[in-house]
Amino acid sequence: MIGHLRLAALLVPLVLAGRAQAQAFDCHAARSTAERMICADRKLGALDDRLDQAYRSALDVAAAPADLRTAQRAWLKQRDACRAAACLTPLYQARLTALAATPRAATIAYRSADLGVTFPILANRQIRPCADERQCLEIFGLRFGQRLMLLRLQAVAAPLETAARDEAGFEFKAGRWVTTYGRFEPQIVQRFGGRGWKGMKATITCGVSDRDTGFHAAGGECLWAVLSNGPRSILATTDGYGEPEAATRDMLASLTFDR
Repeated sequence: MIGHLRLAALLVPLVLAGRAQAQAFDCHAARSTAERMICADRKLGALDDRLDQAYRSALDVAAAPADLRTAQRAWLKQRDACRAAACLTPLYQARLTALAATPRAATIAYRSADLGVTFPILANRQIRPCADERQCLEIFGLRFGQRLMLLRLQAVAAPLETAARDEAGFEFKAGRWVTTYGRFEPQIVQRFGGRGWKGMKATITCGVSDRDTGFHAAGGECLWAVLSNGPRSILATTDGYGEPEAATRDMLASLTFDR
C-alpha cells in the first residue's frame, strides 16, 4: 500500500555537529557577513531556525505560495545587507510578524462520489486518483515546504474491526489492539471518532526511500487509520514524513460519509 516515500530527514532544519544553535543553513557554506554573524551567535542562530520553521509552515498553507517565496527572497537580500547584530534582530522579528499574518488558502469541502465521503481541504492542495488502486484517491500539498502526498483514502467494503485487521495490519492481542506494521515495537492502536463514524489509528515508524540518498529503514512516520460508519470503511494512510497526524487531523476529523 505504501508508495514511494520521501525522506523525513530532508524536512528537518539542518543541525551542524558541535554547534548548540540550529540555524537553517550550513555554516560551512556561509558567505555573507550576516550569515557569519548568525553562525557565531547562539541567539541569532536560534532566531534564524525559528524563522525558517515559520516560513515553511506559512508556505504550507499560503493562499499565494509564489508571492510568499518572492517576499522571502526579497527579505533574504535585506538580511544579507546587514553588517551588525543590531540590524539583524529587528529584521527577523519583523519578518516573523509578517509570516504569522500570511493569508491562508481557503478551506473547501471536497466530495468524492467514488468513495462516498466529503472532507475539508485547503484550496492549495491537489487530489488525484491512486495509480494502482480502485476507489482510492491521494491528496497532495506542501509539508515543511516540500510537496508531498499528504494522505491516501481508500474505500473498503468491510466494518471497522475487519478493515482494521485486514487492511491496516492491526491485531487484537492480550485484550487490546496493536499494530503489526512498523520498524520497532508494536504500537497501541487508538480509538477516535467523528460525525456518524468510529475509527482506529496508529502512527508507526516506517522506512522511506529517497532518490538522492537511498533507502532509510526508520527515516519517517506513517499514519494508518480506519474510519467506519458501520458497513463501510475508509482506509487512511500516509507516506513517510514528520508528524503525519498534524497534517491530516483536520481532514479526518471532519470527514463525513455520504452513504
